[in-house]
Amino acid sequence: MGLIEQGAKEVYVLDMADAPSGDFKDCAKLAAAFGGKLSYHQCNVTDPEAVDKIFVQIEKDHNRLDVLFAAAGILGTGSLLTSA
Repeated sequence: MGLIEQGAKEVYVLDMADAPSGDFKDCAKLAAAFGGKLSYHQCNVTDPEAVDKIFVQIEKDHNRLDVLFAAAGILGTGSLLTSA
């Protein structure tokens, strides 16, 4: 949400789960209230072909990628903007 709050138009979320969680859906609603969009994509980030497919879609949709935040395997809560 920090990226949306700071003006990102769309944030792609890649996760291994088949479907987004309830928390994701709640965040997506909040993102929309800020004028942004959270876009969920099921993807195993250890599979280069699967990741490449997502990047091709991002390029097709936006013709650019401004930021990549790799957080695979990171668990916990807190703010991305205030984490050390």
